[in-house]
Amino acid sequence: MKSSMAVNGCRRVVGVVGRGHMQGVLKALSENHSGKFKTLTSTRRRKAMKEKVLGMPKPVAQRLTFDIVIGGLGWLLYEWWVKAHS
Repeated sequence: MKSSMAVNGCRRVVGVVGRGHMQGVLKALSENHSGKFKTLTSTRRRKAMKEKVLGMPKPVAQRLTFDIVIGGLGWLLYEWWVKAHS
């Protein structure tokens, strides 16, 4: 189920759930569900995007760090290659 502008701030929300998702939704409702729509629809990715590192979402910061490290190693390899073959 996804939250939308139509249900924000409403006291009652009606959701249409397909047969394949029914068991998961019923399990989520029975386990520590506080009655809030947001807790039912939360995902790990949504939670991670709310965590901030230097003002950026955590997954973006992790990917940027990875790209910088790989780029730096590539540059060092290039520099070594140029010196070795000159």
